[in-house]
Amino acid sequence: MASPRTIYLLSRLHYALRKKIDNRLAANKLTAVKYTVMSMLRGRRSLSSAEIARRYCVTPQSMNETICALERSDCVTKEENPENKRILLVSLTPTGHDMLERCDKIIDQIERELFAEIGQADVERFRSTLQTVMAAAMGPNDQETRAKPRSQG
Repeated sequence: MASPRTIYLLSRLHYALRKKIDNRLAANKLTAVKYTVMSMLRGRRSLSSAEIARRYCVTPQSMNETICALERSDCVTKEENPENKRILLVSLTPTGHDMLERCDKIIDQIERELFAEIGQADVERFRSTLQTVMAAAMGPNDQETRAKPRSQG
């Protein structure tokens, strides 16, 4: 019997992680998608809703639903770009920062569980490999895939 394709394994992993994250964040009324969007906004003044959609590889219309849900829960705010009124800039609110901090602890716990049997050097190598593969999948113009890895604490 042939080994499963790597892309198949990555796809299964993606859906398994998304389900696990959705379940663990449910008490905070967040999903994996909402958490990821909020994480993208961390440490930035703002991003346009179109840029968030590009980084998440979805249409602006699809991302708008997520951003509107986050706005209704007071986790983000949208403002017109003063330089171009057609561009909406999305920023984390203080409530969003607090929520992200609480949920980071949950995500940290999930990572500890997933990588408990793997040494730190292998985890770092895995992260680096994933970033390389992601950059190849996203194309040369996506800077988000080339971001410095988040330090593990």
